[in-house]
Amino acid sequence: PPTSSEPTTPSGDAAAPGPSGRRRSSVHDNTCNDIFRQEACSSSSVLLQPPPPLRGRGGSNAEQPRAQQAMTTAEARRSMHKVIKSPRLMGFENQVAGRHMMFLTPDGFLCKDATSAKPELEFYSCLKEDPVNPLHEFLAAFHGQFYISAGDLLTQCPYFKHKVQNYGPDDLLQFLAVHDVTHGMHRPCLVDIKMGRQQYAPGAKNTHSKIHKSRVTTSNSLGFRLCGTQVYHHDVGEFVRQNKYDCRKHTKHQMQSQFKTFFGGENAMRRDIVAVVLAKLKRMQSLFRTQREWLFYTCSLLLVYD
Repeated sequence: PPTSSEPTTPSGDAAAPGPSGRRRSSVHDNTCNDIFRQEACSSSSVLLQPPPPLRGRGGSNAEQPRAQQAMTTAEARRSMHKVIKSPRLMGFENQVAGRHMMFLTPDGFLCKDATSAKPELEFYSCLKEDPVNPLHEFLAAFHGQFYISAGDLLTQCPYFKHKVQNYGPDDLLQFLAVHDVTHGMHRPCLVDIKMGRQQYAPGAKNTHSKIHKSRVTTSNSLGFRLCGTQVYHHDVGEFVRQNKYDCRKHTKHQMQSQFKTFFGGENAMRRDIVAVVLAKLKRMQSLFRTQREWLFYTCSLLLVYD
């Protein structure tokens, strides 16, 4: 996706929005200290803190009980002496896939739960230390991790009630922040494409559900499936959306028509966008044929245009 310095229209973007990468080589324990930095514009308290040391493949951090994962605001003030005000949080209305709800800041930071995305946080943190890695072309810019109190999160985003019900109001929850690739777009059209036939990590347990979903969808026949779409239809003047359950019904014979619809339909095909997307996909394909540093699984391509 474009960085903040790249134009967003007209363009088409191919991205891996939720990488669950496993590094083939040893993972560095020291992570980047670039952290979420914003000015005060609301009453929500956020602690800016460098990521904790990584624990390799999942590690003990991921296995800690919730009570140990949370940090109180008072503890944060004593340990870091750096608590600032966060931008006002908003729901992310352009989310088309993913199990966990996300929220936005006014400056275009897309925030997602880091406690349930440890491999993704590890991936972004390690890649941040390698600014010349060619994978950066295909990723949303990473802005680090931050903490927000459960009370503030519930006040500003009531739909997170299920997430904070086991926490005290002063407990701090961990989130990672990436650039929202739809920021500045007027009518963003998106499709989330789950890649690969195997939808689980090597050596993972309890894989029956993921194996079944692959077998009964186009993941098995085509090597990918649609997980969600949002397309603006000019004839009716509104967005038409499909969720993951709608998308699972598509057969391999319907896939071409689904992509035609996404890019504007037979009579209004955005061929300029198609050309940009194809060129970027070819560069991505070339990279993945040669890179051997990371294993990618349960990952998606996110195609976005305005």
